[in-house]
Amino acid sequence: MRDELIRKTSGMKAVRIGDLNASYERLGILHRRQTDKRILRKERGLWASVAFKFQELDPSTGEWTQKTMFAFFKKIKGFFRRYSYFNIRNKEEAQQICDLIKEWWDL
Repeated sequence: MRDELIRKTSGMKAVRIGDLNASYERLGILHRRQTDKRILRKERGLWASVAFKFQELDPSTGEWTQKTMFAFFKKIKGFFRRYSYFNIRNKEEAQQICDLIKEWWDL
């Protein structure tokens, strides 16, 4: 039922990368609000990697939870459409990913 309330990001599309937004409003209620966005990479005008920082409203508690999404977009028929993505749902998961990247990339 949660997917009915908070739309997945599969519908994200825009003509320009800069116009992509993770916010989502339904029936006048803001369910997801974007707080930051970084374009990580644009490749030959056909592919883009974008990081979104956003908050999602938990309908059961009414509290906003912080999340991060890394999404890859492909230009199809004039629009950049979400091709694939993954979410980081909490601080512990973010720390594990940071530690792994530091180890694997010798940072």
